[in-house]
Amino acid sequence: MALDWSIDHGRKLVVATLQRSTTEEEMYRFLGEVIAEGAMPYGKIFDARTATRWITPSRIGPVAATARLYDRMGLGTVGPLAIVVADDAARARAEEFARLSDATRAVRIFGALEPAEAWLAGGENEGLPST
Repeated sequence: MALDWSIDHGRKLVVATLQRSTTEEEMYRFLGEVIAEGAMPYGKIFDARTATRWITPSRIGPVAATARLYDRMGLGTVGPLAIVVADDAARARAEEFARLSDATRAVRIFGALEPAEAWLAGGENEGLPST
């Protein structure tokens, strides 16, 4: 599997790492497990620094709609999302995802894991600009 993740209930943190490329089905499996584990309110880190290929732009919208639907149905809060990228092309894809996901959560894009973790741990997850 190209998408690995862990859910830390103690820290209320979900960390997903995209190893190479991923499929839409893997993203839905990930989101399904996060929902089933009651982890939607947790902070999430999507580490895409080693990704070689992302889901095509035409399919990001339906994946982003899952979090949007969860939020709109009133199933609970959707925690902040930190997306970690390695280059400008990945940043553009992450920004596209953030635009399409209009859930009431903060999304921020980082170039390294440590600032992403610090942002989520800080609890000040307002709609901050990308760094």
